Amino acid sequence: MSTQAQNAQRHYVLFDDQRGGESRLYTAPVEVVTATSPLEVPDALARLEQHRREGRHLAGWLAYELGAALEPALAHTLPDTAPGKGEPLLQVGVFETFTPGLPEWAASEDAVIDLDLAPEWGEAEYAERFKEVQRLIQAGDVYQVNLCFALRGETPLDARTLYRNLRTRQMAAYGGVASLGGVEVLSLSPELFVRVEKGRATLRPMKGTAPRAATFEADQEVADDLRSDPKGRAENLMIVDLLRNDLSRLATPGTVEVPELFALETYPTLHQMTSTVTGEVGDAGLSDIVRALFPCGSVTGAPKIRAQQIIHALETAPRGPYCGSLFWMEPLRMEPNAEEPGGKGGGASCFNVLIRTLVKRGRDLTYFVGSGVVADSEA
Repeated sequence: MSTQAQNAQRHYVLFDDQRGGESRLYTAPVEVVTATSPLEVPDALARLEQHRREGRHLAGWLAYELGAALEPALAHTLPDTAPGKGEPLLQVGVFETFTPGLPEWAASEDAVIDLDLAPEWGEAEYAERFKEVQRLIQAGDVYQVNLCFALRGETPLDARTLYRNLRTRQMAAYGGVASLGGVEVLSLSPELFVRVEKGRATLRPMKGTAPRAATFEADQEVADDLRSDPKGRAENLMIVDLLRNDLSRLATPGTVEVPELFALETYPTLHQMTSTVTGEVGDAGLSDIVRALFPCGSVTGAPKIRAQQIIHALETAPRGPYCGSLFWMEPLRMEPNAEEPGGKGGGASCFNVLIRTLVKRGRDLTYFVGSGVVADSEA
């Protein structure tokens, strides 16, 4: 077997929807499309769309910095990297089909493992940058900035073992693993970025978080307080407005709606406030989606471009896959279908937000943490 064929056998993407039970395993890609510089991005997106038109599936991940590669106002925030020399801005496998359900290697339980991860910032370093964000908010530059930093460590464990161990203790509605060469991405994300079905896009941003309490009565009180918390509701509404604006760039005019506002989702360790934004997008392709929506506004702040500029100025390392997206896209159906809006019929797709995500490069691990900073936040 050739080296290329051996690599294809090892490469895979698992999109693991624990809540909906719609897990998909993609294996043996016919091609892995990677772009490492802004110059490569347009051709990479075009090649992936061509594969969809030819009846193939896409699955992989997008780096947070891909958004800057598609926005002229953010071009200065990208490292000056020659094609093929930097970290991927996108890495996507092209597959003939997928296997529905959870693979056996992800379903069994392991003994608890201990990951020793050290933060790159101390409390004083975080507080200094936090203070600058609040200064910019007071100056009127921005309403919110999602400020993040990395924790780093090492492990001899492979990506499958790590993921299997972590998922047994963390329900992740939009988790999964992408192992397509070089960088491995392990996500336990609860957050949907965008899902497209029958030409309709659904976005479900998360803003507003509270830790669960030890007793039922106390936990109900925590949930009620979160529902009515002015700060959480203000943050959530701010991002809903941002995503409505983003989706209006892609959707048919007049179809963008907010069918659910300030809903509560409960997880083993916390309550999370979510809202839902929808719109008709027809046959929107990968390029259409990322150019209009990416990255998700819940991980940038608002206004979006100014928040991204501030993130670049204050954070000390590229986010890479963190705050990007793990996703799958079905092929386009080239014959007209009366049940599908938008002409020839866009195949379904689903994109998560890559939060609560480990990135593995050889033995090295990176895990970013962060939160949205607004005017009344405390460091």
